[in-house]
Amino acid sequence: MQEPEVTISPTSINLATNRFSARHEGAAISLALFLFCLFVFFYNLGGSALFEPTEGRNAEIAREILVTHDWVTPHDNFVPVLDKPIFLHWLIALCYKLFGVSEWSARLPSALAGLGSVILVYLFTRKFLGLWEALWSSLILASCVLFYALSRIVIFDMPLNFFVTLSLCSFFWAAGSQNGFKKKAFYMLMYAAMGGGTLTKGPIGIFLPGMVIVVYMLLARKWFLLRQMRLFYGLILFLAIVAPWYIAAEIRNPGYLYYFLWKENVLRFFTPDFNRSQPLSFFLRW
Repeated sequence: MQEPEVTISPTSINLATNRFSARHEGAAISLALFLFCLFVFFYNLGGSALFEPTEGRNAEIAREILVTHDWVTPHDNFVPVLDKPIFLHWLIALCYKLFGVSEWSARLPSALAGLGSVILVYLFTRKFLGLWEALWSSLILASCVLFYALSRIVIFDMPLNFFVTLSLCSFFWAAGSQNGFKKKAFYMLMYAAMGGGTLTKGPIGIFLPGMVIVVYMLLARKWFLLRQMRLFYGLILFLAIVAPWYIAAEIRNPGYLYYFLWKENVLRFFTPDFNRSQPLSFFLRW
């Protein structure tokens, strides 16, 4: 019995070749972008001394975690410091344990957060807009002077930025997903990222992405998303991440929650108690 002939049209060959070339082009661009970001964020990361007071203070708090073995209450010069949560100091202390105490180790969490933020922007933009849009978006972000600077100093802002970016990307991925499992997974990732941001710098970690999400649902008239967001389970996950340390800090330092949540996060913004009042021209200067 004669076997039927299999014919492959030139069009099919061209399509397959184009797909193969596109995949290789995308892989090459992704690798080049990753190597560029490694250079930008990590080259000579520990070359300069820690500047005072911010970098030195945050790096020292992490060092004293290892000295005092106290992973609950941050200390600076062995005096409790309760104006920020402790997550960044945990990360720096972990880097100290892995790589030794140095400027490079102290700055590593910020650099990783900067790299992670660029990768998130690349993945998000490539999925919804395309390869070249993702490349240019990532390059523009990585080359912003302030973003670059904050990625190379010991400060809370870049880890917070990573968690806010992750929470917003996760929300959009979840809202646009047709797969039930992926939708739930992305929403849970969103709540986990909000918990990480809240453990990094306080309520701003949930309020900032939360306000963006509410405004989006308002302008896009997509309030039905609230039914999909599994708020109850998300709240449980959020509290499971955030509550243990906040409760432990309150038990160890009675009055901490009132001081931090009320004074540091409300009075600081709405009253001159912290000598933070400035005229409107202050923001124009920046």
